[in-house]
Amino acid sequence: MSTPDDVPAMIADQRVATATLAPYITGLVTLVMLTGLFFGLFIEFVKKGDWKASPRRVKVVACFVFAFMVFCLGLAYEEIVDTAVSQKRSAAELFLGPAQSNILPILTGVTSMICQTFLMARAAFLIPSQYLRYAFLVGTTALILLALAGAALFSTCGYLISKLTLNRIAQSFFDRAMPMNYFVAEAIWLWSSAAADVLISIALSISLHKRIRGFNATLDGVLKHLILVGLRTAAYSAAASIVGAALSTAFANSSDYHVTTIGFAWWVLLPGLHAISLFTTLSTRRTFANALGMNGGVVSPMVHDIELPHEMRRGSAFHSTTQVRAEDDAGKSMSQTSSVGGGAGRGGRRPPVPLVVKVEQERKITYDVRSDSDEDFLARESRGRRTIDGSPRDCSSAFAF
Repeated sequence: MSTPDDVPAMIADQRVATATLAPYITGLVTLVMLTGLFFGLFIEFVKKGDWKASPRRVKVVACFVFAFMVFCLGLAYEEIVDTAVSQKRSAAELFLGPAQSNILPILTGVTSMICQTFLMARAAFLIPSQYLRYAFLVGTTALILLALAGAALFSTCGYLISKLTLNRIAQSFFDRAMPMNYFVAEAIWLWSSAAADVLISIALSISLHKRIRGFNATLDGVLKHLILVGLRTAAYSAAASIVGAALSTAFANSSDYHVTTIGFAWWVLLPGLHAISLFTTLSTRRTFANALGMNGGVVSPMVHDIELPHEMRRGSAFHSTTQVRAEDDAGKSMSQTSSVGGGAGRGGRRPPVPLVVKVEQERKITYDVRSDSDEDFLARESRGRRTIDGSPRDCSSAFAF
């Protein structure tokens, strides 16, 4: 436990300084690395054609997430540099940091909210049952808003504690009267965020699997891969939230400086993890195109196909068109088209057809041409002549007795 002798000192004991700063700085450095990975995914998203193929709402969400990630990266750099050069080294000052450091939690909460809301909408769009869809939307929205409120309270409490404590440095900040316990606000934020991540991941995986399974072995393999990738990326953010929430809950009533920031290493990672999870989901279209369009296939958005039967238009989540063209030497062609879709239910207002998978294959069929000797043989047979012992004889004279 920290003692009254080492806490209010002008320079904190090395053990206190290490326990206070190490988790937070580790989280900030990891956030910088995750932000670099996110920028790579964003550049790939633009260069590979996903940007042009995406609707406007996807572009708006991508731009907002990119902007907030830039802000988070700037604050992370500011925190790392300020912590390195600041001469305010008491235990309270090391823990609280400058007042502007409390902006990072609310930025993290807003970034996570944008990513979770978009993924929630995409998962809800694929749920066939209207009642399940509404229940999922209401429950997940409540969790997302609760997480945002927890992040706002966490930032507010941190700012108020910082202003009050640093004005009277001789007293411990643990004794300040706050609207809510600082670590309880952190736990509310992280528990709610983890629950929302888990719900979204389960709904998205189950709905996607039910919609397009059974198309063919290739698509089923790609689908399994996408579900595993989605669960894995969402599991990272959910695991970080759960660990941070558990640590915050466990040490909510502790006044030991050695464990106060142990949960900070986890919530700092959330903006990078949520942004990566978002762009992993957005790359689904390109993944299907790469798997199914190797022979000229393309994947493009489609509202509906007027040539499809009415029930198929309403029930298709993925419209797949396969063309096989055979050409002979005369230039004649033959095309065969097939469409496969899954059931979508009766709850949606518009036909849920967000994706068209089109695969084209060209096959050139040639026929063997007879050689000159074969043509001469057929010509001689047609004239009724036969070669015997190397000398030609007329068939009519051979039978004229």
